[in-house]
Amino acid sequence: MAKSDPNNMSEGGGAGVQGELPHAMKPVRLRFLGREVALPRSRLARTVLGVGLMLLGTLGFLPVLGFWMIPLGALILSYDFAAFRRLRRRIVLWWGQRRARRARNRG
Repeated sequence: MAKSDPNNMSEGGGAGVQGELPHAMKPVRLRFLGREVALPRSRLARTVLGVGLMLLGTLGFLPVLGFWMIPLGALILSYDFAAFRRLRRRIVLWWGQRRARRARNRG
């Protein structure tokens, strides 16, 4: 008797397409600087993590903590909140335009 594949959702109540996970079961991944980072699946956990990083980042003058935690918290919150998502997109566009201008000036 063959073992059933837990990732195969085609048997009874699946997502429809073989091998495709339902939206609620898909891992939450955030792409940043060409890399993918796994985030908690729970929206509450992502919110607590993002806000916590931003709050602890304000104590960046202390050892171990750093101001780098503030943009990281905003990046995590951008997955769930439109205001942070818009800010992230503006920064990505600004950075891309800046790099294109520098490349034109060099070449």
